[in-house]
Amino acid sequence: MLTKKAQSAVELVVMFCMLSLIFTVFVTNIIYKNANLKIQKVNQNSRYISDWVSTELNNVYIQGYGYSRNFTLPVDIIGYNYSIRIVDHMVLVFVANNNTYLRKTIPENISGELKKGLNCVTNKNGVIYVTH
Repeated sequence: MLTKKAQSAVELVVMFCMLSLIFTVFVTNIIYKNANLKIQKVNQNSRYISDWVSTELNNVYIQGYGYSRNFTLPVDIIGYNYSIRIVDHMVLVFVANNNTYLRKTIPENISGELKKGLNCVTNKNGVIYVTH
């Protein structure tokens, strides 16, 4: 049989281990939820960029000959690198977390490449030109 001091020491160690386990579960859960929130924000911002660029291209096309717009694309999406391209009259956003977002555009003739930073889109006879 354990002495009272030894029993108290064992109970203290068991209690400490249980509290440590509970603390670890809570911290792990918080970290997991924060990571999921960041991924959701990246997804939301990526969709926003593809929708926004598509809308800009559509507006320039609809306004007609000679109309132009300037807009600035962000350098990254909440710390994630990304690239943006126009393929088959669709705006494609490729994010480093292996997600791709696309949005169809009205104009089929788009010349030039979108870049991070300042972009200028101009309508010349129904062809949309992207310059920097």
